Amino acid sequence: MHRLSAALWASSLILVACGPPVEDNPPPAPTGGETEEPTPSEVVIRVNNGPREGETQRQEEWDLKIALFEERHPGIRVEVTDWEYDPQGFAARSLSGDLETVINTWATEGFRTIEEGLAQDLTDLLETWEHGGELDPQILAPYTRDGRVYAMPIYAYSMALFFDRRIFTEQGIVDESGEPRPPATWEEFLETAQRLTDSSTGRCGYLLVGEVPLGGWHSLNWGWQAGGEYERLGDDGLWHAAFASEEIATAFRFLQSLRWEHGVMPPSISIRQREAWQMFAAGQVGMMLDAASEHIFNTLRDEYDYDVTNLFVAPLPAGPGGRAHQVGADYLIVTPGATEQQRQAAFQWMIWHHDPEWLEAKWSLWRAQGRAVGYPAVPVLHGPLGDLQAELVERNRTYPRFPAYEEGIVGTLHTEPPVACQALYREVLSPTLQTVLGSPDEDPLPLLERLAESFERDHIAPFNAQLTASTE
Repeated sequence: MHRLSAALWASSLILVACGPPVEDNPPPAPTGGETEEPTPSEVVIRVNNGPREGETQRQEEWDLKIALFEERHPGIRVEVTDWEYDPQGFAARSLSGDLETVINTWATEGFRTIEEGLAQDLTDLLETWEHGGELDPQILAPYTRDGRVYAMPIYAYSMALFFDRRIFTEQGIVDESGEPRPPATWEEFLETAQRLTDSSTGRCGYLLVGEVPLGGWHSLNWGWQAGGEYERLGDDGLWHAAFASEEIATAFRFLQSLRWEHGVMPPSISIRQREAWQMFAAGQVGMMLDAASEHIFNTLRDEYDYDVTNLFVAPLPAGPGGRAHQVGADYLIVTPGATEQQRQAAFQWMIWHHDPEWLEAKWSLWRAQGRAVGYPAVPVLHGPLGDLQAELVERNRTYPRFPAYEEGIVGTLHTEPPVACQALYREVLSPTLQTVLGSPDEDPLPLLERLAESFERDHIAPFNAQLTASTE
């Protein structure tokens, strides 16, 4: 396989990554298991994304996870760093040879990580794992190439609509049983946002994060709902930008109308993620779009003193093209420097995240810590192990189910665009969103057409050239 040099890849990531500059990231600190020399019979693996100083609940969780794992696998020792993945840092660490054995990474980086040989092939190990066939193919897709699989998904989420059930109840937006009634279509979404908007208290009907690149990420779903797509694999086997379309423009026009014609959005065009959460916790937001994950629940509760029992999670409304929800996941990869022994030990660590013994222990701990068990998530496994995991969730549940959300996302999930997705968010979708939220008169289609030319030149064409070279 032909490969770009690591140096070239590292320099290109500086242009597209959404994380902070590498020099702003402190060196990863060890969080456990690194003080003793390994015995000759031990296999040592290093894993990233461990707890940082002051994260006492996560530290307790990781200590338990490692202790139970090493008890199950006495020949494997796990060492942990607190480095959290970002594309720039990953490129720099690959150049320096300081990659952990196992890295928790992003869906958007799958194509490039595989192409650069920075993730080892796990297909043979998955084929021998009795539950390998239960893994959801759509969730595996970002790290699948030519039928080979290069990562293990350990958790998946989708985008969802969030609101406070008390506000819906106060406004009478409830069903016959008194439960909040989320909007099912764009038309109902607009009507609901208008009812929730209250200028006397400063509450907006809908808030969309506008900061770069998160604004682009969040606006992704609206384009799919309008029936559009962002990148297309052509009959020629090459990728093409597809976002300069009437469908994607329709989505941005709808968001523009929410801001200017209907006045249901806040005046700021670049609200940051944490500002949005703070506003939500303060009752200043009627509805917002966000990832349905443990992170938002814990942040609202722990940092903004929000009672998460009032949080309601619903599917996104259907547009002209139907419902659509971006799906993402935490993926574990084995890096190139791992020996065969380490690769096999790393795989045991990966499947440990799906092991009923660990899940039962984890959720029991979460209950003792007061953390939410049973928040919305997208199943990674479908089969006997997936069914058992669902039973364990119900056994430990501390948070209510949201049947409308669970039913509404079925058959509507979309993985993120595979080619230079972070650049798409930063250079295309975020600027377009800020343009339409900043002016009532700007038509997004001409802007999308101009941006498509530069995106094709700067990102799609180099990727296609690399893809073509790798097959020669």
